[in-house]
Amino acid sequence: MTGMRERKKAQNRAALLASGRKLFASKGVDATSMESVAADADISTPSLYNYFGSKDELLAAIIVQDLEAEIADAGTVVAKPPKPARSAYLKLIRIYFTAFDSIDRAMLRRFTAHAIAREDSAYIDYFGVDSQLLSQIEKMTIAMCDAGTLPQGTEPKRLARAVFSIANSEYYAYIADDEIRSDRVVKIIADQIDLLLS
Repeated sequence: MTGMRERKKAQNRAALLASGRKLFASKGVDATSMESVAADADISTPSLYNYFGSKDELLAAIIVQDLEAEIADAGTVVAKPPKPARSAYLKLIRIYFTAFDSIDRAMLRRFTAHAIAREDSAYIDYFGVDSQLLSQIEKMTIAMCDAGTLPQGTEPKRLARAVFSIANSEYYAYIADDEIRSDRVVKIIADQIDLLLS
């Protein structure tokens, strides 16, 4: 019985995510009510709130799900970073920014704003993505130090944090400008990484 209940919960959650994604894309987040998401998913509105406490929690879950699908390849870059170090960092960062390109900027701005305001679970979801990228950069930097790709005496955690900070600051510029594409942002990041590694 518990297995059936868990499957039903997973099906309901998936239906709510699919309905939210569809309605947010067609009508916009502000114009979409939680009631319309529930109706589209064929789930009662009170039941919807058992899964997502607010529209922003639903949005955060959709964005994280979309990013997880897009950034699955990041692990292979971390496990076997290309040489030189610049190429490794840019390949990893490009995966994330290409994934961001697939998400509406207004939704990314809202997701980020609610996370910074520490509202709902958006905070946990947003900083989970942040932590994942930082962890991947750190692991990759340590691997490159061990392989001799980076100069002897490099402090991997400090270098990783600096690379992450560059990418993170450019993320804010990226979400503020609906016209800029990920390839342009990666070029800006590349210029800063060049300075860092010189």
